[in-house]
Amino acid sequence: MFQGIVVTAGRVLNLKDRVLEIAPGRALKTRPGSSVAVNGVCLTVVRRRAGRLIFDLGQETLEKTDLGRLKKGGLVNLETPLRLADGIDGHIVLGHVDAVGRIARRKRMGNSLILTIAIDAGLAGLIVPKGSLAVEGVSLTINEVRSAGQKIKFSVCLIPETLRRTNLGAKRPGDPVNIETDYIAKLFLNKRNFRT
Repeated sequence: MFQGIVVTAGRVLNLKDRVLEIAPGRALKTRPGSSVAVNGVCLTVVRRRAGRLIFDLGQETLEKTDLGRLKKGGLVNLETPLRLADGIDGHIVLGHVDAVGRIARRKRMGNSLILTIAIDAGLAGLIVPKGSLAVEGVSLTINEVRSAGQKIKFSVCLIPETLRRTNLGAKRPGDPVNIETDYIAKLFLNKRNFRT
């Protein structure tokens, strides 16, 4: 379990034959078998080398996330899991991506950046104003939601600290981003849908 607070950014060193190698921006307390959220996707460290974390990517991960599109030298957001004694600064994030959205618009507002993201309308019930969600593993608050045909568009505000610590400031219109909706909202919706 994670909280959507990025610990460090990392650089993609290689992605070949479903093996992803990343150089974290700073040392992380991990070992083979540890979980690490990479752009919001929960992955297992399979090997460590000097300054490198190595992960195997399964077919489901390649089909349901944007990790298969990573390029050598690209930045990724990294987060280590919560410990039971930790407080939660963001919201509960499992690292299980619901969908890949696309950046629709970037707009500067003072020292912040507003990103508008388009996503399939099937998740509309889980994307609500002032609700939480994770974009590339970053816990954010939804500002606004509107319908756009088969898609919905929602906006999030990135403050300078978020821009400094994550890869979201480098995202441009058309770029894919991993989206995980709020786990508590999913539980509520699931309970409501299956009430007898």
